[in-house]
Amino acid sequence: MIRSVYIRMTVLAGVVVLLGSCATTPVCEDITAEGNLGSAVNSPWDEYAPVMYGNNNLLFTSNREYDGAGFIDSISQFGEDIYRSQRVQGAYYPPTPVEDPPLNSYGNEGAVSFTSSPITGVITMYFSAFDAKEADPDADIYMCQNKGAGWTRPQKLPDIVNSEYWDSHPAISPDGKVLVFASDRPGGEGGADLYVSYLSASGTWSTPLNLGSQINSRVDDITPMLLDDLSLYFASQAYSPDKSFDILHAQTDARGLWQQPQAMPFPINTQFNEISPSIFGDSLLYASDREGSCGGYDLYAFRVCEEVRVQGRVLSNMPVRNDEYILVFDQSGTLIERVPVVGRSYSTVLASQQQYLLRFESGCYQGDPVEHDVYAPCSFEPVAMNVNFAVPYQEPDQIVVYTGGQIPFFVTGYYKPSTEENVMDLRMQFAYNLIGLDDSTAYIENPGEEYDEYALGVETALNQINDRILSHMSVLLDECSQGNEQLTIFVDGYADPRDLDPGSRYMGPTIFDEELDVFIYRGTIMTNRVLSVLRAYYTTLHIRSVLAKHPLYQQFADRVTFKIRGKGAQVNEFRPYEQMRKIDVLVQVSRQ
Repeated sequence: MIRSVYIRMTVLAGVVVLLGSCATTPVCEDITAEGNLGSAVNSPWDEYAPVMYGNNNLLFTSNREYDGAGFIDSISQFGEDIYRSQRVQGAYYPPTPVEDPPLNSYGNEGAVSFTSSPITGVITMYFSAFDAKEADPDADIYMCQNKGAGWTRPQKLPDIVNSEYWDSHPAISPDGKVLVFASDRPGGEGGADLYVSYLSASGTWSTPLNLGSQINSRVDDITPMLLDDLSLYFASQAYSPDKSFDILHAQTDARGLWQQPQAMPFPINTQFNEISPSIFGDSLLYASDREGSCGGYDLYAFRVCEEVRVQGRVLSNMPVRNDEYILVFDQSGTLIERVPVVGRSYSTVLASQQQYLLRFESGCYQGDPVEHDVYAPCSFEPVAMNVNFAVPYQEPDQIVVYTGGQIPFFVTGYYKPSTEENVMDLRMQFAYNLIGLDDSTAYIENPGEEYDEYALGVETALNQINDRILSHMSVLLDECSQGNEQLTIFVDGYADPRDLDPGSRYMGPTIFDEELDVFIYRGTIMTNRVLSVLRAYYTTLHIRSVLAKHPLYQQFADRVTFKIRGKGAQVNEFRPYEQMRKIDVLVQVSRQ
């Protein structure tokens, strides 16, 4: 039977610590028990309440002799203190007492439990201590914090949590909102019971509630431990015929209530005492006084969490590539693995009892991150989790090329862009009296010398339009191309808002263009709407004639479509008329 005095004293604590001086504990040479952590950690005295802090610090409580500590009695031995052993590549270094924070300044200390805030980075530690300086000493629960500048002085939890009785073995949930502990206060099921207190949004603890007969028994129930999913591990005398302690495990239901606990199997539980469970990675750490140990209670470890395999598919309309990965980040945001996606499927194995972020990555995907939060549970059976990544359809960019600028892109009333060639041709028509003699063409201006300068700007703008179109066509050659991209080039024509004379007519050649969907007969009444269509149409002919000479356009001409849109008169009171005679070109890449 475990000594009842141990139950009434303390439990473990944990913290990043400074090393003390060298230990004087003798080394055991005849350890035969399976799972024993060995003489580097264990001693001929008691070691219990293990907890891993970070990845390489094992903290535990021991009443061993250390640096000439005086013998107290046959039960307390040399007094309970908290020790730290560094874990390097699976091996443990000789332990030394924790010196920072000043935990080992009470009569007896033990049972450490940690929580940390992912937002503030503040680490909070709970532990129990038996303060011999008090007039009527008994075990109580304490806490201290590390905000980055060292640990605060330990403070006893308020009286709503602690009582005048034995309160010990604190277990804080990873989110810091649930505290389970052991107490022998009156009103329980019998012996030491487990209680729970909840932290409110205002930072105060609720009145502790007894976990009831579903968890507690008429004998002692002690040393609780909580996982991320609030699974509860603890030690109880109720499941052993000889009333020795066994490790139990209780899961929560959909309402968050703990279910009937189950005893852990052999070799975790034996006919001896097993107490103070703690999960680290896929293993259960705990203390036992079974035969074959170094002496008293020793620390043991057994694997209890089976493989957690996360697998799934990438659901996407993008081409399959060989540079698609699922990135795996740990809770600190550190990238720990890049899992290749093969044939749109992936699979990886994650360590249990940890929170992860999984994110899809591809050289062809530039949208918002596609990611999932995944918690790898501790399960006695292998776990397979299916996590798919639905990568949304990426609508390619579209760009508007504004070609109005600060120059008149068209001569007043005319429909061909003011290139040098078109300006000279218009002047020739006036010179031979082909236009401008009657009301049908009186709306067209005879271009003055200033249009020679304007023509330079217009031709520069048209060249820029062609360059932008060819730039967007290069996506058809890109390695991310699916082979079904289409370029649609919208050419929008505008007129200035001045009304045309009712006798105005279109006197150019009849247009019957099925490809561009433009049909305008010679003699059609000229309106701003018709004029805007004509401007878009003749500009498109110019653009297309230049593009046709380029090899890239020749290769992909069947995947390029021009759309003519007459926008009519543009009304803008802040711009002069000549700047409203313009076109806009919109280049859109789409997928069929």
